[in-house]
Amino acid sequence: RYATSKRKYYEKNKERIFEQAKEFARQNPAWKASHCAKRRATKKQAIPKWIDWNLVNDIYEEANYQQMVVDHIIPLTSKTVCGLHWEGNLQLLTPIENSIKHNSYEN
Repeated sequence: RYATSKRKYYEKNKERIFEQAKEFARQNPAWKASHCAKRRATKKQAIPKWIDWNLVNDIYEEANYQQMVVDHIIPLTSKTVCGLHWEGNLQLLTPIENSIKHNSYEN
């Protein structure tokens, strides 16, 4: 019953809900970056059960504050290794450093 009424409300207010979500994402770039990274890692099944989401979100907040990007030290996928999406595998890089590193991993 609740799900049905929620679906009806969504259908009736789809444009308004979409605009609110878009505005929220615009005002919260660190949240959006974290959310997108989580979605990509989920697709690759690279998220361990013991991840501390608060720390991961803090890393994305710090990156946004310092105008840097979050990089996986060990890439989620590359020709030689597959890393995990967790706080210990994240580092802050400048956009230029990140584009140079690309998808590589140095031991």
